[in-house]
Amino acid sequence: MRERLFGMETEYGFSVVPKDGCQRGPEDAARHLVDLARTRPHLPAKASSGIFLSNGSRFYVDCGHPELATPECSNPWDICRYTRAGEELLHSLAGQLTQREQRIGRTLILRNNVDYTDRNTTWGCHESYLHAAAGRGVLSRQIIPHFCSRLIYTGAGGFDSFSRGIAFRVSPRAPHLQAAVSGESTNSRGIFHTRDEPLCGHGYRRMHVLCGESLCGETGTWLKFGATALVVALIEAGKRPGEAMVLQDPLEAMRAFAADPGCRQRAKLSDGREVTALDIQDHYLRQAERHADAKFMPPWAAEVCRRWREMLDRLRDGAQASVARTLDWAIKFALFESHVRRRGTTFETLAHWTRVLNELLAQLPSADHFEQPITSEFLLSSHSPLAAERERLTPLLRERGLSWDALPEFLALRFELFEIDTRYGILGEGGIFPALDRSGVLDHHLPGVDDIPHAIENPPALGRASIRGQAIHRLAGANGRYAAEWDGIWDLHEGKELNLSHPFCSSEKWEKTPGSRQERIDFHALFRAGRYADVLDLHDSPQGSRADPETRVLSYARIGRHDEALALIASEPASSFQGHPLAISIWVWSSGVVPAVDQIAPLVAEAERLIEEEPRAWDEYSRFVFLTYKALFLLHKGLYQLAEPLFRALLSDQANSMRSRLCSRNRCHLAELYRRLGRPHDALELAWEAEGTHRLQNLPGDMAVHSLPMLAKLTPDAAEAASILGAAESTLRAQRNGLGLAHILCLRARKLGDSRDKEEIEMLQRTVPALRRCAVARRIVREWPAWTTPETGVEPMDYWGL
Repeated sequence: MRERLFGMETEYGFSVVPKDGCQRGPEDAARHLVDLARTRPHLPAKASSGIFLSNGSRFYVDCGHPELATPECSNPWDICRYTRAGEELLHSLAGQLTQREQRIGRTLILRNNVDYTDRNTTWGCHESYLHAAAGRGVLSRQIIPHFCSRLIYTGAGGFDSFSRGIAFRVSPRAPHLQAAVSGESTNSRGIFHTRDEPLCGHGYRRMHVLCGESLCGETGTWLKFGATALVVALIEAGKRPGEAMVLQDPLEAMRAFAADPGCRQRAKLSDGREVTALDIQDHYLRQAERHADAKFMPPWAAEVCRRWREMLDRLRDGAQASVARTLDWAIKFALFESHVRRRGTTFETLAHWTRVLNELLAQLPSADHFEQPITSEFLLSSHSPLAAERERLTPLLRERGLSWDALPEFLALRFELFEIDTRYGILGEGGIFPALDRSGVLDHHLPGVDDIPHAIENPPALGRASIRGQAIHRLAGANGRYAAEWDGIWDLHEGKELNLSHPFCSSEKWEKTPGSRQERIDFHALFRAGRYADVLDLHDSPQGSRADPETRVLSYARIGRHDEALALIASEPASSFQGHPLAISIWVWSSGVVPAVDQIAPLVAEAERLIEEEPRAWDEYSRFVFLTYKALFLLHKGLYQLAEPLFRALLSDQANSMRSRLCSRNRCHLAELYRRLGRPHDALELAWEAEGTHRLQNLPGDMAVHSLPMLAKLTPDAAEAASILGAAESTLRAQRNGLGLAHILCLRARKLGDSRDKEEIEMLQRTVPALRRCAVARRIVREWPAWTTPETGVEPMDYWGL
């Protein structure tokens, strides 16, 4: 295979700086970044999360932070270009979010690798390399020495976040790796990651790399991908480039190399020889140079070898000083060293302090202390549990010309250095690296990494990313008809697929999706996720399969289209529904900003009569549904003494334990009852239990409509309430649930005194039939000032029934 393909997925740190004491949680704000990106040409992910953009990349939120995966690139220039394009897009979206959200003072996106406030947290920058090597056993043995030693030009620079002192590391991620080979990505991370799901077919595989780091400079990224791709090509061709460099203890070697900015540290090979990281890299490079013109090497191999050789020569001649304007770790080291000098000390002195401090803290009497911030007051107090150990270490400190009186200065300097490292990676204004770059003092750019605006909108020229991006340009905005993944694009209406399983496909060819469309679309899964609009869109599509009537009825109801739901109940035979049609009708009228009590009252009376007269027509499920919504009806009638025991009976009946979704709603309804009765602790316990079920069973729609609003009502903290409601809002916008969205916007206006959403609520009233008829929604809009700023003496938790 002459052509190579590779890509990078970067986890970005994300921070929201609040204005006037109010704040939006970073995870919620990160989801809003994705929502803003949806205004650009895109397709939703079909089986994963997030969206695919018109340049072939994927943008999504993972564990609360934004994550961008580049399109598949065929050369190291493109990987740099599309990384920069993604970061410029992120920076632009963050700016839009700040302008749109009046409560946000500033958003910060950071290319950080470790978190100094939580030593166990690290942000990943993962690489993927297409290959056709025989097996991962051969691959791991041959490439691990390369991964351990390449950090001399790929390291991000920073500090060991596990050290309680100041320990510079060429690669701050190295201390977070815990094995040579591992399949874990968050715990027990390995230098070589065994996860190799291909995301393609035709015999190709994917090497997934998680030991690398996010870099700001182009040269380091260019060399990281260029050199590693050549090593993969050599292994694939059977050349065994790492056989003579197999390390005795790869993890120990990598940590040793990471701790030495002079690049002189040696590590033992399996045959007993000792080598430096430079020696290992030179070994790989010489083999790449020998085969640079081979048919299995990419056309740019010679250029990579030339720059790789030039970099190793520079490091050998002057190590850090020779690359202090080019490589991230060396740029940072120069910044840190300058700051340390201005504080009147040296890294050598800091190393003394670090050794003493680590030895002192190793004697803490309990592990609990080690997880807490260590202050000079704690360490120097006569009552400190370390007082005796401190006295023992005092002579050692004096030998180095130091005294405990200087400890506060050392800890303050430690904080300052961590802050510099954090600020270095901020995108745009406020970032140290961008400021240095603009000033012209750096030398990291490479000819050919250009035309970034074009890369923001358009895919690379080679491979399936090109086909994906062009198709997204053309198909975006088709109202949910199309969805994408790395290996294909699907026409969900016509049951056709653009097969992108071949990574080097060069033409667009649509095929009928194998199997029937009923097999391809899981309406039940869409409904459980709260994607009610998608259920209806896909059911009504040309040549589409059909969702069952009950699913369609409830989908209509939950987005506020009650007339269509009731018409469907009337038009279908009773046998079409799992529950009794009358119970489902009550369910429909209960779906709104508040239940339609006037419409429900006669239905409840009729159902009670029929249950008595025709008990066989009411199975256990139909009775459960009816009693659930009868209890909700009683709650909204203000008949709390009747509603509470009914809710309690439904939740305690073991026969209902498998109906966890409806039981979670009942917990939220009962929590609302307790809130009104002034029992917030009981209410909160129920709401948290419901929220836990929603998360565990992946029910984002129910969580956004039920448990999150309940939690927001109950919290006394305005910032927390804003974050919770923002998360619900983001979900409901993505699911196109206008009724649920209006509910959240009304709650936010009341809870936070936020008057900005009135126009959108009025617009939703015009487009959602259930809202037009809802007396509570009409009153909210009509009496908007009283809703957002209640008069003094009005019960602040009185939500007019909402």
